Amino acid sequence: DLQGAGVNAKLSVFDSVSLSIGGRVGKIEYSSEYDDFDADVYSVWGGANYDVLDWLFVRANAAYSVAKYDIKSAVYDGVIISNPRSEFGFVSMDVGGKYAFDDGLHVSGIVGGAYEFYSVLDTDCDATDVIVRTGADVGYKFSMMGISYDYSVRGMIYANGVKTASGRVGVWSELDGMGGFIDLGVLYN
Repeated sequence: DLQGAGVNAKLSVFDSVSLSIGGRVGKIEYSSEYDDFDADVYSVWGGANYDVLDWLFVRANAAYSVAKYDIKSAVYDGVIISNPRSEFGFVSMDVGGKYAFDDGLHVSGIVGGAYEFYSVLDTDCDATDVIVRTGADVGYKFSMMGISYDYSVRGMIYANGVKTASGRVGVWSELDGMGGFIDLGVLYN
């Protein structure tokens, strides 16, 4: 079970370029017949989006997370590991086409890839993956009384069998650009 909260900031550098940075803190609670532990999780990420044409975009993202377990030691392959922790990171790039209909409906198709690395309990359980993925965004944007709204859903399928789905709600002021998004997603592995 993973629960947490995060914050993200996005800055439009030019009409066609935006940058974002964010962070998240959370807590993992795990219990089974053999194990029972919690972990604090800390994550940071950043990204860039470039609208090449009105209908074509390229985006790149990077992230790093660390989980610090609430146990003093763990045994792996006969070795005692003090203050165990795990790490995860990725770098990704996506290319996509987008189309906005006159009534506010917008659709995007996405193709991309990611390089991921894992380090589990500071042991030789380290791994790396290069993963291809594809997916789509569908949403609806509209404005009313100087406030812009954006509702969207995204689905992604990864070559390694992972599937993700998420929903997003965004609200911001057209006058000063202040606002935010709330994302809720699931991952099936």
